[in-house]
Amino acid sequence: MFDPLRNHIGAVRQTPDAGAALRQRLGEVLGDPEHPQIPAVEQALDTAIDAIPVILENMSAAAQQAGIAHLIAPLFQQVTHYFLSGDDLIPDHAGTLGLLDDAYLVHAFLAQVNMAYQANTGRPLLAFDPSPTLQVLGGIVGPGVTGHLDQAVVAGVGQAVQQSVFEQLTQWNGTLSPTGGPGAWGGSWEDEMARIGAECGISFN
Repeated sequence: MFDPLRNHIGAVRQTPDAGAALRQRLGEVLGDPEHPQIPAVEQALDTAIDAIPVILENMSAAAQQAGIAHLIAPLFQQVTHYFLSGDDLIPDHAGTLGLLDDAYLVHAFLAQVNMAYQANTGRPLLAFDPSPTLQVLGGIVGPGVTGHLDQAVVAGVGQAVQQSVFEQLTQWNGTLSPTGGPGAWGGSWEDEMARIGAECGISFN
């Protein structure tokens, strides 16, 4: 599942002068095409891109352990499909620049899943904060791209959370105790009922 991502990254980097468009964009963002920080930023971006398969692999393993893999499996498929698509918001024929929207999407995906999981368990799914990378990537690709990707990720994770709540409620049919069992995104039933009650202004105590 993850080897195609690594292969795609390698193929994009092998395109002629793969870094030219990125260096031009960094010159625009930094206000100087010869800015001395451009090489360092390029290296940092390469590191963030190389981390994508590792991040998704760790997310998949953590989701399996937490029992939510089936909930985010469709999102995994959509994210990986977008990453492997050469003709997306920033086409991959632009070289390394064309991988930045893909990298942003993966980090935004992790951020939203961590947020949803932490809301129910008190801890993120992965102990990794993608916010700094998102900020850098967002400043380079621009609000038009980030806005579109953020909207897609928020909607997708929101649907997964709703599906989780629905599954838990349908399982609670008299044979499953409302206490001590698993709740949405790994939280206990007490946590889940308290969360729903807080949203509705109802106390279950």
